[in-house]
Amino acid sequence: MKFKDIIIRERLYVFLLVFTILANFSLYSVNKILEEEPMSKIFDKGIPSEEESILDENILDTVSSRPVIHVMFLLLSLLLLSFVLAGIVVDGLFLCRKIEDQNPIIATKTIKAADWGIGEICKVIIIFFFAEVVVSQMALIIAILFPQIALGRNAGLMIVATTLDIIAVAAVFYFVIVS
Repeated sequence: MKFKDIIIRERLYVFLLVFTILANFSLYSVNKILEEEPMSKIFDKGIPSEEESILDENILDTVSSRPVIHVMFLLLSLLLLSFVLAGIVVDGLFLCRKIEDQNPIIATKTIKAADWGIGEICKVIIIFFFAEVVVSQMALIIAILFPQIALGRNAGLMIVATTLDIIAVAAVFYFVIVS
C-alpha cells in the first residue's frame, strides 16, 4: 500500500523514469539494428594509422621549428603545472589545519543541514537521466537540422556533458532550497 501511495504522489518522477527507460531502450534497439560494426570496435583505439602518425609528426615539427610557438607551448605547460602544484599546496595547508583541529575555512553564515532522504536523491538521479535523454536528443536534432554548424564529436560531447552538469547542479540546488 505504501509503494502505491509513493507512485501516486510522485507520478511525475515515475513518468520521467519510464520515459527515460523507454527512450534508452529504443535508442539502443535502433542503434543495434543500424549498427554495422560492434560497439567494441568503435571504442578500441588500436594502432594509429599512418596518416595519424604523419599528422602527429607534422605537429611536432611545426612546434619545434617555430621558436615563438615552442616557447608559448612551454610557458602554457609550466603555467598548468604551477596551477596543479598550487592546488596540491593549498590542499596540504587545509589538511594540516584540519589535523590541528582548526577550522580551515571560516564560515561567514551558518547553514542548516539539508535533511535529504532517499526520495530526494532518487528524484535528482531521475532528473539527471531524463535530462541526459533530452539533451542528447536535442543535440541529435540540431546536428540533423543544421549540419553546417556540426561540431566535432569531442566538442559535442563536452557541450552535452557541461549542460548535464549544470542541470544536475540546478536540481541539487532546487532540492536543497526546497528542503
